[in-house]
Amino acid sequence: MQYPPGYDEFETKVRQFVVLDVLEKVIHYDYKQLQQAPLKSGSVVAKLLNFTHDKVISALSQTRGEISRSDGKILQIEQERDSRVVTFVFRGYSYSNSFFNAHLRAMCEDVFWRFVTDK
Repeated sequence: MQYPPGYDEFETKVRQFVVLDVLEKVIHYDYKQLQQAPLKSGSVVAKLLNFTHDKVISALSQTRGEISRSDGKILQIEQERDSRVVTFVFRGYSYSNSFFNAHLRAMCEDVFWRFVTDK
């Protein structure tokens, strides 16, 4: 199957959006868990999570804007047992991509590390 021009770039933005969306939810969850954990360095870790959360929200907003200005849109993101399935439309055609949870986890960790280290 041959994809229309610009599909690869759009699919990259969709993947980026999914990773950032998952990472935002993970950081939010971890922050809540941190509030209940008796850690000696909890306040420092909380600041790190908040700092990173702000960067993720900013990147998510930017990616959302890039998607909305393109020739496509995300219709649905659905969590299944082993993967996250994203249905989107690009230039009038509907597509569906699956992102395995283990792969998403690795991508989220990579993005988190890049935000923390500014690399």
